[in-house]
Amino acid sequence: MKNVFASCVPIAFALLALASFPYAEAADAPDGGSLSLLLSPLVGAKPYAVDWESSDSGNYHYLISQGGTPLAFAKLWKENGDTYGYLVSDEKEALALVQKYDSSKAPASGIPALVSSATSRMQGFTDGFDESQAECRRLMGLANRTCDSFDSCQKACYAVTSFCQEIAAQFGKPFIYDLWQYENDTKSVHSLYSQSLASAQAAGQNPSAENLIRYAQSLENLDMVSTRMVKDSIFVTERYCGTPPLSLGKIRDARLDIAKARQAFELQSSVKERAAQLASNAKKAYPAGEKISLAPNALPSQPKNSNATASQPISQNALSLPDGLGKYVLPLAIALGGAFALMLAAAGAIAYLALKKKH
Repeated sequence: MKNVFASCVPIAFALLALASFPYAEAADAPDGGSLSLLLSPLVGAKPYAVDWESSDSGNYHYLISQGGTPLAFAKLWKENGDTYGYLVSDEKEALALVQKYDSSKAPASGIPALVSSATSRMQGFTDGFDESQAECRRLMGLANRTCDSFDSCQKACYAVTSFCQEIAAQFGKPFIYDLWQYENDTKSVHSLYSQSLASAQAAGQNPSAENLIRYAQSLENLDMVSTRMVKDSIFVTERYCGTPPLSLGKIRDARLDIAKARQAFELQSSVKERAAQLASNAKKAYPAGEKISLAPNALPSQPKNSNATASQPISQNALSLPDGLGKYVLPLAIALGGAFALMLAAAGAIAYLALKKKH
């Protein structure tokens, strides 16, 4: 029984801490109703969404969108239990928020690192390719003969009477056309890989939009030809030749790196224009750019068709409470927790004394 009594105290304090935490959060974070009131001149009764939120030293920022289009940044904070806010109409402030938003969405490693990653993935992409196809090319008559037209490819094939000619006799013209495609793809793998290396070097030295597009295009072309050789070639399908050692996984990962780099570049290049547009939208809603007192009794009712959680807390960790009441919740939680701890202690003491009398 002593152990039961001793365990009551830490349990009580743990419950007290757990009970106090969400209310402490609620005392700091503005509720959704305050945001709804501030946004009323901007969005009207139409649905809106909070695409992004950030908090810093008691200041809460939100990126508001409507129909998938970003509209403006909203800033909310609390003073003496009351909530205040404004829409960010200053272009410099909007620019800083756009940059902060972009940094949370764009790859943290940056454009040069992504280009470098793609280039590293593609190193040695064609290693072992020629060796793997040497026997195949000999059997198809391509080892030392020209195949750059239907007639020339047919002659090259017919020169190998013990293998290629027999296959061509069985499958006819379609096989010769496939042989021609195979020869073209074999040459293209080397030329496209060389182009991708040159594009990688240019993008690494100057990651401009044009260079990133060229690099992406060269990888896409190489991917298309490599996929055809690995999966779609009649020679692989019919097992006339072995599958070339071209790693499709590597090239897909490299293409993903460059896609991320292009996305990051587009965000960086348009940051000023986006910030200016967001600030302009805020000015239209509040021409004077004034700070608004968001009193609890001024909160509007939630529009029936709105998908914004105006009556819910903005932060998932914050409990929605009327403004001005947050400062009373934490003391109340502490008092209730303390009372509960005393009740547990008393119950343990009574049980202990009853057990002692029996013995």
